[in-house]
Amino acid sequence: MSKVDLIIQEINHLPQSDLEILVREIQQKLERLKKVKAALKKVKGAGKGVWKIDAQEFVNQSREDR
Repeated sequence: MSKVDLIIQEINHLPQSDLEILVREIQQKLERLKKVKAALKKVKGAGKGVWKIDAQEFVNQSREDR
């Protein structure tokens, strides 16, 4: 049985007041995740062109210099 199945079984035994709290918590968690994803989308690629070298090439060179 998966973790989700166990959680669903537990949910089925909760009173309405606890279910309402759980729903609010899940909604808040989803909103936070959406905000983080939106923020990351805004900065993705922002540094393009700043470096004169490809990121993987930089890593490879750094490893060689050790």
